[in-house]
Amino acid sequence: MALGGCENFSSFAALRFIMGALESCSTPAYLLITAMWYRIEEQPIRIGYWSTFLGLANAFGGLLCYLIGHIHGALGEPWRYQFIIIGAISSLWGLVMFFTFAENATAASWLSADEKKLAIERLRDNQTGIKNSKVKRYQIIEAITDPKTWIFFLLGVASQVVNGAASNFGSLIIKGFGFSSLETTLLQIPYGFIIVFSNLSAMYLQHWLPGQKRCLVACLYVLPSLAGTVGIHTISRSSKWALLTCYWVPLFSRSYFKTPG
Repeated sequence: MALGGCENFSSFAALRFIMGALESCSTPAYLLITAMWYRIEEQPIRIGYWSTFLGLANAFGGLLCYLIGHIHGALGEPWRYQFIIIGAISSLWGLVMFFTFAENATAASWLSADEKKLAIERLRDNQTGIKNSKVKRYQIIEAITDPKTWIFFLLGVASQVVNGAASNFGSLIIKGFGFSSLETTLLQIPYGFIIVFSNLSAMYLQHWLPGQKRCLVACLYVLPSLAGTVGIHTISRSSKWALLTCYWVPLFSRSYFKTPG
């Protein structure tokens, strides 16, 4: 919400840095919470489902920002209302989650004693315990020296460099194709639904294919990023819808990390 009151770049950049730092823990937190509630074989599907809501949030956010873009009030520019309104909604939901959400079965006030025991017992085969907030040195060393960790890390960096730029500067990129500022926000709606489709299709494809086909599906969903990048560089600047399609296609690379589960 404070971003809506910024008057210069330095204050905006400082607040944006803080917001990004706080947001960075969200996905690791979701993964930990998922592990505290579900068995290992149940986790990939659940991770796929909650990550799909990121796409729905993009779609809903695009529509909301389009509507907010028509506000011209006492606060000045429409973008100020965007941060204030969406920030207020996020803050309110944060309070709701703070007072109602249970990170694991033992903290769930809405479960009876027997239900808590059952929820804990079904996770016995995970061999992860209920909760352990202690950082263990040997685990850090094991993670750093594990080749698979570095392979997965490099795969993530290589596949998400293009996707990160497209996400962070998406509005500027789309506007550069010849769309207006309000049109760029409205075009975030199909952007979000493409994320939903790519996530769900990758998740179910690797689940239905016989044998261990997870790496094959992961590689398959990274290829569109290359095709989209080539298209943006080769298609005429006058073909804005073709360029927009090439901008959307790399979104499939977001699904690669659903498949190794």
